Amino acid sequence: MNNQSLSHIGILGMHWGRRKGKTNTATKTHSDSPDNKKKDGLMKKKINSMSNTELKALNERLQLERSYKELTKKQVSPGRKFVNSILSDVGTTQVKRIANELAGKGTDKLLASLLKTAAKKVV
Repeated sequence: MNNQSLSHIGILGMHWGRRKGKTNTATKTHSDSPDNKKKDGLMKKKINSMSNTELKALNERLQLERSYKELTKKQVSPGRKFVNSILSDVGTTQVKRIANELAGKGTDKLLASLLKTAAKKVV
């Protein structure tokens, strides 16, 4: 009954939390296109040291990326638009309310200090 032993159950070399045959996306390296590698190299350069052709190539690449992102942007559902507008309106009114409260407290303190100094001068 006093048989205490530690045994390893599993596959040797197996890492906890990883499945066999699946790769971790965080450690996966991306194979960039030659154009993207060129863009990254140009982005590291200073503008003054770039030639006109390099500037044109960089500009064209950035514009293409921006237009692609805009074209593939997911459409926002009407419900999400409604909720976003409600939250935005509520946030705006709350900020205005807090600003008014702080401004009121500030003017109250200013008036009190002005009255004190005026009372000292009168006496």
